[in-house]
Amino acid sequence: MERKIKIALASPTIRLCDPEYNVSLLLNAALEAAGCGSQIIAFPELALTGATAGDLYFQEALTDAAASALTSYIDGTRDLGITSFLGLPISDGGKIYNAVVCVRSGKILGATAKGGGEESFFSLPTGVHKMSLGGLEFEISRDSVYTHEPTRAEIFVKIGDDDASCTGGVDLILNPRATAEYVGLSESRRSFAENLSYQLDISFAAVGAGIGESGTDGIYSGARIVATKGRTVAVSDPFDEKILYAELLLDSMREEPELEAGDAVMRMPFVPEDEEECRRACELAIELQARALALRMERAYAKSLVLGVSGGLDSTLAILVSARAVDILGLERTRVIAITMPCFGTTERTKTNALALAEELGCTLRTIDIKAAVTQHFTDISHDPESYDVVYENAQARERTQILMDVANAEGGMVVGTGDLSELALGFATYNGDHMSMYAVNASVPKTLMRAIILNEATRAASLGKDKLAHILTDVVNTPVSPELLPTENGENKQHTETIIGPYELHDFFLYYTVKYGYSPKRIYELAREAFREYSGADISRYLSVFVRRFFSSQFKRSCMPDGPRVTEISLSPRASWHMPSDVSSAVWQRLIPCEDN
Repeated sequence: MERKIKIALASPTIRLCDPEYNVSLLLNAALEAAGCGSQIIAFPELALTGATAGDLYFQEALTDAAASALTSYIDGTRDLGITSFLGLPISDGGKIYNAVVCVRSGKILGATAKGGGEESFFSLPTGVHKMSLGGLEFEISRDSVYTHEPTRAEIFVKIGDDDASCTGGVDLILNPRATAEYVGLSESRRSFAENLSYQLDISFAAVGAGIGESGTDGIYSGARIVATKGRTVAVSDPFDEKILYAELLLDSMREEPELEAGDAVMRMPFVPEDEEECRRACELAIELQARALALRMERAYAKSLVLGVSGGLDSTLAILVSARAVDILGLERTRVIAITMPCFGTTERTKTNALALAEELGCTLRTIDIKAAVTQHFTDISHDPESYDVVYENAQARERTQILMDVANAEGGMVVGTGDLSELALGFATYNGDHMSMYAVNASVPKTLMRAIILNEATRAASLGKDKLAHILTDVVNTPVSPELLPTENGENKQHTETIIGPYELHDFFLYYTVKYGYSPKRIYELAREAFREYSGADISRYLSVFVRRFFSSQFKRSCMPDGPRVTEISLSPRASWHMPSDVSSAVWQRLIPCEDN
């Protein structure tokens, strides 16, 4: 007799650290799934509390509330005839464990604990241990296998990226997890699910934590996927909260997947080469940014979003994201307060684009000329206004940030940061100037991807008949990148960033292979010679030296960078992704940069 099992994966929008509210969502999902004939329902890692609570897991109030919520869930599903897997922090003997419990017919059938490697939780010792919650005793281990009695299906639970491994002999691996979404993750997730299910000749189902998690350094999508024997059979769209269902034939023959050729060196590692794939990546990136900003705006009780607009790439993407964020919240776009602050180096081209962009998007627009304020500041600190040094430049950036912060206070709003990943990597930002904000939406978006996103938005605007908006966005991309802090010459800007520090396409390439793969400068140089044949070896060596020097010396700016969502594979947040001393020596890396003459 052929064995079948119908599973449901649910990731409702929880409230972080509110188990009483969250359990009501889980109960509703279980009721719906049971009504649709599902025999198993799985929820994300730490679904009852949220997976991003940090040190709050050590608070007795939270663990007690989670245990009480679990009791409510057990009682509420007693007669549904469905087996549930749900995550929560379990307190035992003063230790807190990240666990998933298996519940059916008013009983806890067992629990799985995640291993170590997380600051917030303890690692469960090897073996099987006795615990109790709400008067119910159960066994817990790191490698529990559960039997679904009606179908005799054997189920293994793998929590997140825990190294507890299943070598086969089961029918289904459930993977409750909490991973922030970013561009490219969906492909990796699908590949992992298909490969694992193929190698073990089983079914695999992953259910991720959703939008209710903290947006401090990333945004969670609640992504879910089911693969069986090398083939994806069900997958959710990003941010789709509907329950994902899949019916699995436990004894069916697997299909042989097609083999793919090895990847070549990616010239633009942040920007997919395939046109359709690039479009999807760009749309996902801006959606992640907007949803993260909407979440922060809502949870900060902010009445408005305040940002500086210059007509450059960074502020253009930030205002597009801000407009979409208030759309998500159902607010008027006038809640986005765009401020242009012309000074000594502002050109007519960038100022015109900044003004026109804000008007086309329907945002509130203000112009505040800062020349007089900066000139007064030069007098106050006894600085010669004819000395075009770092003081001259940074005074303008800090004056702009002061205005944004004060306007945000006056409007009950929050300052939206515009600085991007490429600038963070190179330290090309004024400390406590444009370096600072209340939420940095572009912090994980490099310049190369930023250009692609804005061009994609231009194409989208044109398809909707918004030709003026499309023209503005295209012109922004075609404008040379510049901080515009030095005086213009005959109205023209002569301060071009890529002339000063080198092409961003190279720096983004260096950043990707340094952070993602940990490659040495010598190896990165060799890859760059292969990918960028239009640059001489001497040019690549020179720009790589600039990157290494600035990347290491600028860590102090990243150590105190504001919150911001992870959007790509690379994030330099000191809280979640990149841990590096601010005073480390770069000598080892500098010595590995090949030196070549032209």
